[in-house]
This record gives sequence, C-alpha cells and structure tokens, in this order.
Amino acid sequence: MTDRRHFLTLLGAAGATGLAGCGGNSDSAEDSPTVSESPNNSTVTERTPEQGTPEETPTEEDQVEDDEPEISQREQSIQEGLPLEGLGAYEDQMLEAGPVEESTAEEIENLLEGASSPEEEADRLSEMLTDENFGTRMAEFYRQKEDSEDTVVVNENYGFFQDSGPILEIYTVENGELQSGPILSHTSYGETSTQAPGDGENPQYLHDMRESSDWAQVMPQDYRALTERIEPLTDKEKRNVREDFVDYWSAGLFGLDETVNIIPHDGESSNVVFDGLYHDGDTQAVVELNNEYRDSELFDSDTVVSAEYTGDGWEFHERPEYEMGDKLPGE
Repeated sequence: MTDRRHFLTLLGAAGATGLAGCGGNSDSAEDSPTVSESPNNSTVTERTPEQGTPEETPTEEDQVEDDEPEISQREQSIQEGLPLEGLGAYEDQMLEAGPVEESTAEEIENLLEGASSPEEEADRLSEMLTDENFGTRMAEFYRQKEDSEDTVVVNENYGFFQDSGPILEIYTVENGELQSGPILSHTSYGETSTQAPGDGENPQYLHDMRESSDWAQVMPQDYRALTERIEPLTDKEKRNVREDFVDYWSAGLFGLDETVNIIPHDGESSNVVFDGLYHDGDTQAVVELNNEYRDSELFDSDTVVSAEYTGDGWEFHERPEYEMGDKLPGE
C-alpha cells in the first residue's frame, strides 16, 4: 500500500498520520420429549399435546423458518428507528454495535427530549460523537427514537489533509429523504472540530473538504477535483495518488470503510456520490447506491467491484483485472 505521506508530499502538505477506516440474539429452548420404560422394557417416547404426535413431524419449510435467527427486542427497536430502508450496510453497522452505559442512554434520552427537529438533533450529536463511539451511540439513538422519517444518520468517511484520517459526516433525514450537506466532525489528538454548512470557513481544513477549494484537502469521492489537480504530475505520481483515492472511495458509503473493494466506474459515477452528499445533488441516487449494493450478490466481494451510475440506477460489475491505481474502468 502506498504511504499516504507520499500523497500529501505531492499535494504540498505534510505530516500525515497513520491510517484509519468505518445485539445479541435471544434463543428459546425447546421442550424435550419424556422418555419412559414400557412393560416389555422397550423404550417408548411419550409426547405431550403441545409436542404433537409422531405423525406431525415438522415439514422442511417449518424447519427452515425455525432455523432463522431470532432478533432481540433491542435489535428490533433499532431497526424500527432506522430510516431509508436501513441505508445498506448502515443497518448492519447499527445492529452490530453493542449497548451503551446507562449514563449514555440517559444522555441520548435527554437529547431526544430537548431537540425539536433533525437539525437540532444533528447539532447536539456533533458535540458527543467521535469516530470511536458513534456506532454505539447512534444505535442507542435509533433504539429510543420513534420517528424514522425525520432523523439523523452518520457516516465515517475519510479525508485527505495534513492530519489525514476519518471524518464523521452527520446528515439529517427529513420527510424520509436524505439531506445534502452534513455537519463535519474530526477528532485529532483528543480535540474535536466541527463545521456545518453556513458556519463560514472555520476550521479552514474542514471547510475546504466540503468545497474542494484546497489543493491538498479533498474527499475520495470528489474524483473530478482529483483529476484536475493531478494533471501537472508525472504518470507514476498520478497512479500513486489515484491509488490512495480509490482505496478510500468505499468510505463514502454508509456503514463501510476503506477495506471494501468497491470503486466508481468512472468520474461521473464518483461525483454523483460526492455531489449528492455535499452539494445538493441527487441524494436519492446515494441512497439507492447504498441499498442496491448491500442487496447485490457482489456485496463485500473479494474481487474489485465497480459501481456505474446509469441515470436510472446503479449497475455493479466485477473487475478481476483491475489494480488500484489504474484509471477507472470507464475512463
């Protein structure tokens, strides 16, 4: 893997840090048949009325249904609170998050009682979430929240800047639709900085992530900005920078990190995602990408998968010949 400091050196920044990416089931016990001895010493199985007779053997279909894992009340509550049909792998991420301490649960309860809109919820969440705790806290948020049409969703993306690392994107959902323009939150050396749309340029580096206005501070999904800014570089340098970007592109999908082998088919497909997340673009296309990829047979494939936006939806193709750093398949 190319050293990320190489990327920053090429773009005029320095000091990159190390890389970062982003319920129990309840079982019910079945009663066992009672075993007794018959007068001739042969073993006889006695069945209670609830257990049925030997002729009432469960069908294969019944056995398949019985094999399905039961979902706990906590997981069911989380699912009911999730918007946007679960938002792809985001639902997996929330269901896999563990419970929080009682004090944190009370903190979430107070947040929900004191906020009157998704914007207020997002603002308050930005003060308590970090890349280390947002999974468990958001799962608790959905467990308690009753409204899935007007709510908040959080993604852990990755940004290229001097202290390159994970960035939390805190989005609102209103009337069941994802809203563009998240609050950005980044924690470095124990200090958390946030930047919301309309907050001005401070902190400058987070403002630049959103606007693509800085040579060395961009998001992996902003492929248009990437291609424009690497034009003066050599072919080898261009390949190294493309490798960094494509490696982290999957972090733009909710619930995923940079280890997932999904890439954009071309620059247009990439910027459909970036514009939808940041620039009032087609947010429904972003939601469809998340849900359709999670439901596809190629989800989490060991082979590189490209996502192509056709205008009517997304198509996914395996790309076994593709190597990170190559030009995108559609270029």
